[in-house]
Amino acid sequence: DLNMKPDTSRSLQYKGSLKTSDFKIGKLLRQEKYLENVSLNINVDGTNQNGEVDLLVSGMIDSLGLYNYNYRNINLEGNILNKTFDGFFSIKDPNIDMNFTGRVDFEKEIPQMKFTVDVANLRPYYLNLRDDDPEYFASFFLKTDLSGIKLDQLNGEVHLVNSFFKRTGSQVQIYDFMATTQNSDSSFISLKSDILDADIH
Repeated sequence: DLNMKPDTSRSLQYKGSLKTSDFKIGKLLRQEKYLENVSLNINVDGTNQNGEVDLLVSGMIDSLGLYNYNYRNINLEGNILNKTFDGFFSIKDPNIDMNFTGRVDFEKEIPQMKFTVDVANLRPYYLNLRDDDPEYFASFFLKTDLSGIKLDQLNGEVHLVNSFFKRTGSQVQIYDFMATTQNSDSSFISLKSDILDADIH
């Protein structure tokens, strides 16, 4: 049960658990083309004050339908502050095994991202993310400290470690790859890896 208690005329307090089974979240958000049903059991503790949402969330998303694939076993723990997530989530699914730790901030005009992603198993074909090769497989560790999402906004670095990519007839392994980008008076991109070094101005 999730309790919502008015604190003042412009403030709500949330505390309790939220449980759903095959809830049609795609229909609710009018995104049925991409988003289907969700089953979850999460704990929520926080406030909505003058339109500012501040929530601590933790629990399990047992299933989430996305792009006609039903993701299983999503564990979530973190803080949601308006358009910012700071915390951890993991997915233990037959076709994706990953851990995310860090912060993604879309509250600012230029988004800020600082996180690590450890992907032990990724099979995009079965997740309906690719349709060309059932044998495509990826595993990697990614560390990101970046601002911006558009190419002319990007500042920061992306570090890829122990990455392995395989498809029918070929495979590649990259032990260390670093991309650094700066957009200011003198914009540049620097690429450093065990197979390629390049600077682009």
